[in-house]
Amino acid sequence: AFAKNLGTSKVTKATYKLHLDSSTTVDVYLTVEKGTALTASTTFDGKTYKAELQSDGRYLIRIPDISAHKLGDTITIRGTAGSSFTVNVSALSYVRSVLSNNMTAEEQNGMAAFYEYYKAVMAYRG
Repeated sequence: AFAKNLGTSKVTKATYKLHLDSSTTVDVYLTVEKGTALTASTTFDGKTYKAELQSDGRYLIRIPDISAHKLGDTITIRGTAGSSFTVNVSALSYVRSVLSNNMTAEEQNGMAAFYEYYKAVMAYRG
């Protein structure tokens, strides 16, 4: 699941997006109180990704090129914005979100297929 522990930090919102293009990418967006600086990063699969300020004022941490067998691996983002916070997400977090919300049958079927793909990869590797 997408889990956030924002504590007393000045992060007011944490959201994420899944990209399923030629590779799988997870984007995590962090919104902070106006005038607050944020530093955050994560290390995933041996690479470090840092939060970058976007033109709309949000911060983005993009984790690209997630291998099929790592779709269920937790990505832990740690940072500070006034005080410390953490966000945990995986590519499969999106599947859970879609399947537990009122999405269309097509969206649910797409995410179910994505999960079945992950299960098949893990069975093949196992």
